[in-house]
Amino acid sequence: MVQTTPTIFTAEAILILRVYVVYERKKWVFVLLSLLWLAHIGASCSILVVHEVRLVDLMNMSYSLNLRLGLSFFLPPLIFDTVVAGFLTVGLYAKYRRLILNMSLARFIIRDGLLYFFAVLGCNIIWFIAGFILYKSESRSMGFGPMYTLSSAITTTMIGRLTLSIRAHHSNGDDELSFNSISLRFARSAHSESTSLGVSGGA
Repeated sequence: MVQTTPTIFTAEAILILRVYVVYERKKWVFVLLSLLWLAHIGASCSILVVHEVRLVDLMNMSYSLNLRLGLSFFLPPLIFDTVVAGFLTVGLYAKYRRLILNMSLARFIIRDGLLYFFAVLGCNIIWFIAGFILYKSESRSMGFGPMYTLSSAITTTMIGRLTLSIRAHHSNGDDELSFNSISLRFARSAHSESTSLGVSGGA
């Protein structure tokens, strides 16, 4: 849990930058999500300090040993990820409607790398609900090391993919997703201008 915390915080910081790009660098979006991110870090670290958590091997740790800690620790990031998911859903759908792209909305999201984020969010929701059920039933027989490890692996992949998307945005001056459509419109415009010049020269 402690070992993967820096990875989670890093992924969330990159997500904030990606949302910032999706919303065309609107400062209020960046400020709002940054404040929420800092509050999330403070809450998560406070939970770890209060429970005096030690470094452990997650693959060998039984979930039942720290069930209450797991539920309380994952509540702040779950709230943060849900808010980010809402921002991304609205922002991406608005961008998809505005751009003229020959692809489905699902492919639009997959190419951007945000599918990894929704996969991580889904894993965390399942993890949290299952843990809550176990806590209520007072079960002590199930561990969640594999689920947590899967979520961590997807998170690491997401960091690299979203970083590439942000770099593409700065390199091309626009989103990686819309770059092809912009190039196509530019080519059509250049072709129209050359055609008109040819007609004028012939006249």
